[in-house]
Amino acid sequence: MEKSKNKLSWRPGRLFMYLFLLVLDFFMIWFLRNYFWWIIAVVLLLLPVVSIIGMVRLRKELSFSLGIGKMSAEAGEVVPLEIRLHNSAWYPVLDCRISFRLANTFLDNSSELTVAMPIRLFGDSFLRLPLEFRDLGRFQINVQDCLFQDLLGIVRCRLPFQAEKELFVLPKEEEGKEHPTEEFLSGAAETEESKQKGSDFSEVSDIREYIPGDRIRDIHWKLSAKQETLMVKERVSVAGSELVLLLSLSGDKDASEKVLEEAFGIGKTLVLQRMPVCFLCWNSNLFQFDEYRCGSEQEIKEAFFEIYRIPVRDHIGENLDGFLKNCYPFLKTYLSIEDREGELQVEMCENV
Repeated sequence: MEKSKNKLSWRPGRLFMYLFLLVLDFFMIWFLRNYFWWIIAVVLLLLPVVSIIGMVRLRKELSFSLGIGKMSAEAGEVVPLEIRLHNSAWYPVLDCRISFRLANTFLDNSSELTVAMPIRLFGDSFLRLPLEFRDLGRFQINVQDCLFQDLLGIVRCRLPFQAEKELFVLPKEEEGKEHPTEEFLSGAAETEESKQKGSDFSEVSDIREYIPGDRIRDIHWKLSAKQETLMVKERVSVAGSELVLLLSLSGDKDASEKVLEEAFGIGKTLVLQRMPVCFLCWNSNLFQFDEYRCGSEQEIKEAFFEIYRIPVRDHIGENLDGFLKNCYPFLKTYLSIEDREGELQVEMCENV
């Protein structure tokens, strides 16, 4: 049954109880002939009128905002979700329930969440909700609606609020964990500047506004968020070397997270040693590899943002080594990262 939106509705149980009290009060007036019960009757008659008028006013004056304060976090980090309700009306509410939907679009799972908070009159009401994000991926926080009732509990209203925030959860770099790179560096493929797809490494030469047709992976997300318009990194090709990392993701959540955590750590270690890296992820929708070239820690984060935008089920592919040979015949060696029967395998492979 579809829920009513932005309409007042009666609560039959509470209304029956209120009418019962009103009838009982009139009985006491008739039986005891006492002015005290007359005063109670007046109050019982006026309160519902004031309450309904207040609810009508409140549903027009109530506004909502949602804030999360950051774009990315590490796995296991607690991030505060800030809820703000602004009430310009003279009527308060003791019990307001806000419903959320928290979805991880990368791992394709979601959960429902409801929080309760009061609404003060003529002012702002705040609630800071700590959320711990343990899984990797792109989380979308959607506010579905807000349900509140009057002080007597006989009338309630459901308001639709459109608010959405997203958060990218990156792998947590474990303290003391080392990623040996000597073997990787010695096996890195030397590539000459070429027009062939993926055979050149590019560096940022300028930043400009987005033009239809620009590659999504070239968007500067951090700068775009500040300027409220899409900004694109303009690149020029330079000769050099880079290490290609093939990420083999699977339908198993834990296995995919192991692969991503290892790739993230190796990538950061390499760029700190001035070795550019290129992450390759299979895209089953386009039937090709998505390339994410990185020369800095920030670009690695942005690359993972883009990986997360595609559900993990669309990163799954079979015989990726064979596809790699066909798509990149010029590539000599690459670093394969995959989970085989619960064991993480990281090894240099020849593309022959």
